[in-house]
Amino acid sequence: MPVSAHTELPPSRIFLKCGCGYDVGCGRKPQWNIKVFFQREYDRAAEEVFRLERLTRDVAWYAFEVKARNWTDPWWETTRSSILELHGARYTRGKRGREFSEYPVYYNGPVEDAPYLPPDVLLRECKVAREELARACEQINAAVDWAPGGKHYEALCETGEGAEAYRVLYSKQQTDDGQESSTGLEQASTESAQTSTSDVL
Repeated sequence: MPVSAHTELPPSRIFLKCGCGYDVGCGRKPQWNIKVFFQREYDRAAEEVFRLERLTRDVAWYAFEVKARNWTDPWWETTRSSILELHGARYTRGKRGREFSEYPVYYNGPVEDAPYLPPDVLLRECKVAREELARACEQINAAVDWAPGGKHYEALCETGEGAEAYRVLYSKQQTDDGQESSTGLEQASTESAQTSTSDVL
């Protein structure tokens, strides 16, 4: 199945605009904060995942048709002269953020002559793209989460290397103070015993 040239993007996609009316990536300097930057990165990562998954679905169907052309009873036999068509997808971005898409033909011909195309490469690309999407999602609120008072900052203060070093130092200090206190009590007890002995004598 060919990829449609009018593929709609997921409804959750957010297009960010700067003051000049073009996309944030237009090159001009809009009034925006760090969260907008990470939001833009997230939007692009989400778009990449969406496009790769659409293309992977088409490639998987193409690979199935090619693989199944030699199947026999009890499966339905493929009409080997039937036409199989697969389009690729290529996207380029212009200077002002305007995007151009092309859908070149990978194969268009009878099933019996179609070359096999394993979808493994695209599956790996989808995995990498999903990992990047998760990272971009985490970064959207990074400026707040890692600032003093944020959840990641507080967690770092409790579990980081500095916090562990402070706990070790504090524990050692408490131990030293306890030993000094114990020594002081023993000394006071000894002096009291000596005084009591001299009074008796």
